[in-house]
Amino acid sequence: MAAPSLDILKEDQIRINKYSYLNMQNHEVQRELKISEEKVNALQDALDELEIAMESEVRIMIGESFVLCSEETALSRLEKLRDAKKEELSNLRAQAEISQKEMSALKTYLYAKFGSSINLEED
Repeated sequence: MAAPSLDILKEDQIRINKYSYLNMQNHEVQRELKISEEKVNALQDALDELEIAMESEVRIMIGESFVLCSEETALSRLEKLRDAKKEELSNLRAQAEISQKEMSALKTYLYAKFGSSINLEED
């Protein structure tokens, strides 16, 4: 017995395409989140090590060169870098949350309309 024919309207195809786009975007954001979390952790580790070192001057990398600077300057620079990465991380999390909410709404609509005739699950 053949499966019943479903009429796919232009609006439905737009929703399917939007879901696909959001899904790909969400995967990219998740990858960026992981990288940003690792960078924040590395910067925090560097701050912790610098505080333990108790040296008057330290070398920091600027571009491809190491520059000698005071511990306070190095700490300040690392804190600014860490705070900027934390802000980026927060923005990525917000972006991921918005995408996931929109995907959930699209998924609910598409499954309600097409039932088991459509598969939106990850493999």
